[in-house]
Amino acid sequence: MDIKALLPLVILCAIIGDQLGYWIGRQAGQALYRRQDSFFFKRRHLAQAHDFYENYGGKAVILARFVPIARTFCPPVAGAANMRYSRYLAYDIVGGCCWAGGLILVGYFLGRSVPNIGDRIHWVIMAVVAVSFLPLVIGAVRSRSGRKGKHTPLPAGQSSEE
Repeated sequence: MDIKALLPLVILCAIIGDQLGYWIGRQAGQALYRRQDSFFFKRRHLAQAHDFYENYGGKAVILARFVPIARTFCPPVAGAANMRYSRYLAYDIVGGCCWAGGLILVGYFLGRSVPNIGDRIHWVIMAVVAVSFLPLVIGAVRSRSGRKGKHTPLPAGQSSEE
């Protein structure tokens, strides 16, 4: 395949796919705002998602492209959380170009520079999967190490040596 034709086509498809997810979330989200709280659904979670996307939405939209599972759920959640569409679109275009463009170009140059890469493709796939999960692992490690360093203050008049 011609890389000059493939590259813009894949980038366009990645952006359009996320746009569809955003609009599905936006439409379904409106129904969620009218829904009563239940065991599985709490309106406050929708409000928290909205606040998250207002504060970190740009980073989330771009970085979610590179994290399995998050890549699937980020667009509809951004839509349901009422992230401003113009902001979402701008970050989605950047993320789509980086993700799809990066994958196509890395694959293209690996295919041209590594002889018989087809015989070792399973190693390449395993490496990509491992690198994709790194942000989740790093976040989990940081979260755990942050909790261990905190302690509960003692009531007045008590010392930690008692």
